[in-house]
Amino acid sequence: KVCQNSYKVSNATPYQTGSTNKVVAFYNASQNDENYSKLYVDKDSWSVSSDAPQEAQLIVCMDFASSVPTGEICKYESDGSQKEIPLHNAVYDVKIYEATTYNKLGETSITTSGLDCPSFVTYDPSDPKVFQKPEISDVEGFVTKYAN
Repeated sequence: KVCQNSYKVSNATPYQTGSTNKVVAFYNASQNDENYSKLYVDKDSWSVSSDAPQEAQLIVCMDFASSVPTGEICKYESDGSQKEIPLHNAVYDVKIYEATTYNKLGETSITTSGLDCPSFVTYDPSDPKVFQKPEISDVEGFVTKYAN
C-alpha cells in the first residue's frame, strides 16, 4: 500500500539528516505484480519492530523493471510433473522516501546476483521464469547515505 499509493505515514518518526534512521523496505516480484512484499532489514540500527512500522523514518520501494537470464534452470514438481524454469536475476528501480511526507530523497537501480533457485515460486505458464528476490544487501550502499 505504501509504495503503490504514495502513502504518507503521518504517525512515523520524522526523518533526521545526519542521524541513524529506521528503514522499512518493500519490493514487487514481477512487472505484473501489483502486490509488494516486505524486505527483511537485518541491520539492527535500521530495523523496526514488525508490530511498529511507524518507527521507520525511511521507506524504500523497489519496483521490478526487467530481468537478466542467469543460465541456471530451476526444477520443480507441479501437478505431478517435473517443470524446468529458467532463473533470472531481477533489475529493480529503487526509490527512498521520507515516511512522514513521502518526499523522494533519492533513486537508483540494482540487479540481483543470486544463482540459487527459490524453494517455492509462482510463475506465468505462458512465459515461465523464476526471478531472484532482492536482499537488503543489494541496496545497503544506497540506503546507508540516508539511514546513517
